[in-house]
Amino acid sequence: MIFEDMNPKKVELIKSYLEKKKALIVDNKKTTRTTLKKILTNFGIKVQHIFVADNNSDACEIINDLKTDIVFAGYEVQGQKGIDILKTHMNVFPNRQNSIFTLISGPNSVASSCLVLDTEADDYIAEPFTAKSLSESFLKTVERKMERSPFLNSYHAIKEAIFLNNLDRAKTILEPLKMKLDHLDEVFYLDARIHQEEGNIEEALKLFEQSLEVNHAHYLSLQALATEYSNLKMWKKAYTHTAKLLKHYPINPDNLPELIRLSIANHQYEDLIKYAEFFRSLEVQSPCIKTNIAASLVICSKFFLRTGDRQKGIKTLLEAVKCSSGKLSILENIINTFIEYKEVKLGFEVLRQFESLHGENPLYKSLEVQIDYCNQDINSVLKKGIPLAESGAASIQVFEAVILSSIKAQRKTNSIIHLIDKAVAKYPDSSKHFQSMYKE
Repeated sequence: MIFEDMNPKKVELIKSYLEKKKALIVDNKKTTRTTLKKILTNFGIKVQHIFVADNNSDACEIINDLKTDIVFAGYEVQGQKGIDILKTHMNVFPNRQNSIFTLISGPNSVASSCLVLDTEADDYIAEPFTAKSLSESFLKTVERKMERSPFLNSYHAIKEAIFLNNLDRAKTILEPLKMKLDHLDEVFYLDARIHQEEGNIEEALKLFEQSLEVNHAHYLSLQALATEYSNLKMWKKAYTHTAKLLKHYPINPDNLPELIRLSIANHQYEDLIKYAEFFRSLEVQSPCIKTNIAASLVICSKFFLRTGDRQKGIKTLLEAVKCSSGKLSILENIINTFIEYKEVKLGFEVLRQFESLHGENPLYKSLEVQIDYCNQDINSVLKKGIPLAESGAASIQVFEAVILSSIKAQRKTNSIIHLIDKAVAKYPDSSKHFQSMYKE
């Protein structure tokens, strides 16, 4: 039992703190619900004050109607994210001093831990867990909520006022805190948030920076600066603060697209390889983020190839293939890069890996034609390329390959002119280029 070795007076205080509170468990796993119910009753919450929901809609209704102080939400419940319930909980309890919101994480606990940093969630519990680990985690959260001090009271009241857009009240509560020397990182941060809500971004940025002068690893200030500098398209400063953030805190997988964008904007291509390595370490991988990683690795490989590091460029391209999930638009970019840098054999090997998946797709056939043309296989170019040209599915590169191969094969003039007319009709902006390819 969690209270066995604890001071009886402290146990009494904890149970007294919780006895009138209501709790909601949002999870569709029966074992999780049963375990949490037992734990909550052991902590002194009455069984008739413990409610259960297996979807977000019912959960929000219960929170609004019954004012449940404590929520345990599954990371994903029936295809919906448990964190989405937090907004409803905050509307009911804008002052977070006496309410608790805990995420029950799936295997990808990194994402849950980051959500605790990024939102007003109080804790996350990662699977697999035991009744003991659940109890210990909940106890720590309760003890933290029971802490009382003049600063904490003001801190929560200011955040509540900002949330409710009562900025004058927030300023009034904050003013005495500015006169003290304690918790200055939080004081500067809260002052910055008020200015941010008022639209005074310039002053907010200065105050966020002052918060970092006091505490160089203040998460919310680093996050706010990275976001605001990105909004202002000040990519270098946004990247600098993002790098500081990642030095001290885990990567939120949901933020990978923004991290990739910042690294590319600042030509920090080595970062992209690190992100790919991190992503591969996750048990649960989002297909969308996976393809974002693949696309970024192609950009990274082009940088290496362009700057003469051929070995690293090729290796990065092959990593992009692994992350591509066979998405044809990404494969097209990968294979075109292999062709551009005279690695046609590798391009062909990659293409063949996905023949069963995309073999009948016109884009796949177009890539085959381009590789055949690089290999000077005129017969294959004509056999595969002419049907693509006739159907209108040929790319500019395929039209070029078919026209030039037709000239080399000494096909009839009418056939060649017919192909040029087809190419001009589809790509009128390139008409001069196509017409210059053949002189009767």
